[in-house]
Amino acid sequence: RIAESTWSSEEPEDGVFDFTHVERALQARLEGQEDPTVSLHCDEGVPIGEVVKVMNIANNNKYRLILATQPE
Repeated sequence: RIAESTWSSEEPEDGVFDFTHVERALQARLEGQEDPTVSLHCDEGVPIGEVVKVMNIANNNKYRLILATQPE
């Protein structure tokens, strides 16, 4: 729930996203973990490009990624 609690800093302008804070927070939280894992929960309305940015953060830091969805 890192980005959820700090959304105003992630979207300083409407439609403009900066995930620098998210990456730093994940690095601090997951440092030293044997199998660091990120569970990414997204609403259907989130543009796929923004989802990919967060997925790239996980990939670049060699975190395992779980993309979570709501059951139908």
